[in-house]
Amino acid sequence: MRSRSYGKNLYQKPKLKRLSKPKVLPKKYRNDPQGEPPPITEQDVQEGVFSLINRGLIPKDVDLTPAFERGNPPFKLRPVEFHDWREMGPPAVQHIEIVPYEESPQTLEKFYEPIQLTSLPEPKPYEQVMDAYSEHQVIIRKGKLMVTPEFSSFKRVYSEGWSCVAEAISFAEKLLGTHGVGLAILDGKKLAERVCGELRKVKEQDILECLANKEQVVPIVRGSCFRSRIAKDLAAVKIQAAWRGYKALSAYQQLLVLIEKAKIIQKAFRKYLKKLN
Repeated sequence: MRSRSYGKNLYQKPKLKRLSKPKVLPKKYRNDPQGEPPPITEQDVQEGVFSLINRGLIPKDVDLTPAFERGNPPFKLRPVEFHDWREMGPPAVQHIEIVPYEESPQTLEKFYEPIQLTSLPEPKPYEQVMDAYSEHQVIIRKGKLMVTPEFSSFKRVYSEGWSCVAEAISFAEKLLGTHGVGLAILDGKKLAERVCGELRKVKEQDILECLANKEQVVPIVRGSCFRSRIAKDLAAVKIQAAWRGYKALSAYQQLLVLIEKAKIIQKAFRKYLKKLN
């Protein structure tokens, strides 16, 4: 069997190598910044202007524009010369074969009737189009209402009896949230028809009748999910999820204990190193 150090022996951390040793100004120039600047050699010039500035051979407030002006610039500005169109060469002659048309000019008028452009109606604004053609679906995800442009349009259309509709939506949020429904889509038009104009409390049946996805939501709300054909599978998933959560929590608590112990060891070792120094 391979030992634990087998993988460590295969990998070796690469050693960093500097391309050149950093050059520092001599001590006499660093201690006396008001004195004469050090001489610039040919090798310093070859290393570039950036190296000269970093080493302090060139002051940082010096204008370096003349150092980059060498010879003529790559582009020059001058007026453009305009040529007369007569000086241009003649276009190439294209040979077009003309085929005589046998029909009379009356038939041509039938084919080429003038098109009369009628005035187009002005486009409707976005809010007006949403109010007229939207399905007004209300989306509730994990017991919370999702405010969408469709919901805003639904609120504008039924603004007169909105107090009853808002009460029904809050009741639906509580109902679906307590049963742990992930996603529920309500038909806003049906909900407004059932709720508006009736002086009674909203019931569970009213919300369930207005659902667009009844097949997914109704079994969860009425508690029939664990009495169906897949009841054993759903129950097993719940038990497994609870057991995995318990094991993960216990492992995390043990990890916290080990971290605290490691901190104590590190603290004692640092104190020992201080005493040796």
